[in-house]
Amino acid sequence: MTLEQAQEKDLQAKAVTLPLSQVARATELGQERGFFRLVVEETGQILGATFVGYEAGELVQVILAHMEAGSSWRVLERSVHIHPTLAEGLPSLARLLQ
Repeated sequence: MTLEQAQEKDLQAKAVTLPLSQVARATELGQERGFFRLVVEETGQILGATFVGYEAGELVQVILAHMEAGSSWRVLERSVHIHPTLAEGLPSLARLLQ
């Protein structure tokens, strides 16, 4: 779900965006064009995400697993991903909600 879709459903939602230029692996690969975006409801429930850039399709699986499990953004924030990977930027994205 996008932020606009959540708002159309009258959900109290917000979104945060992390440019790929702030993800170490993207910089290392020279793939800094793009961003990660996370949409969450006021309860912390993850409503959706948008990934634009190199290997974006690989990251969708992480968010889908969190959504299916009913995880909040705080669970994503505490998660640990292998270094160096693009997925290690996901906890940094979630921390933007603090």
